[in-house]
Amino acid sequence: SSGQYTLHLSIHRRNNDNPIKSAMKTLEFKTPSGEYVKLVFTSFLKKYWWGLVLPLLATIALMQINVNFVFVALTLIFIVYPMAMSFVYFAYCIVKEIRWTILPKTMETNEKGLILTFDNFAHTIEWEELNGYKVKQRYIALEIKPRKFTYLIVPYDAFENKDSLREFVVILRGKIPEKTKN
Repeated sequence: SSGQYTLHLSIHRRNNDNPIKSAMKTLEFKTPSGEYVKLVFTSFLKKYWWGLVLPLLATIALMQINVNFVFVALTLIFIVYPMAMSFVYFAYCIVKEIRWTILPKTMETNEKGLILTFDNFAHTIEWEELNGYKVKQRYIALEIKPRKFTYLIVPYDAFENKDSLREFVVILRGKIPEKTKN
């Protein structure tokens, strides 16, 4: 199926018989909320891993001096870290922008930005509102400004074929920067 596309980023070539358009429309698509949460948590942990590891390493080192620090380590693991992750969930996953990803929609591109058309409303995300994009194994994640870790996920199967997918990436490259880190 089209969801199994592998996107190779060497897509600068254009076939003269099939020129790349500046506007396009996707098929109807939606993304499960779990996929969105997974993207947010992995992005967050890639950026702030040290905030979880350093305190734990410090308590492990202090256990060599006083064995009672095992209780501090256990408190970190079973109380502090789960509370921190729940904060990440509420701060970055319970936002209005998540509906742009999880609700069924079609997406069109034009010179102004992306037009998301839902059953009973439409929303335009201007190119200036996008901070960058990440090409993942099964989807493209568009990072939305100004809040960190806020994304619009566009799965590969939202496109009719590989050429439409490549065309979309070419349009993105012309409008916003690709994020290669986290």
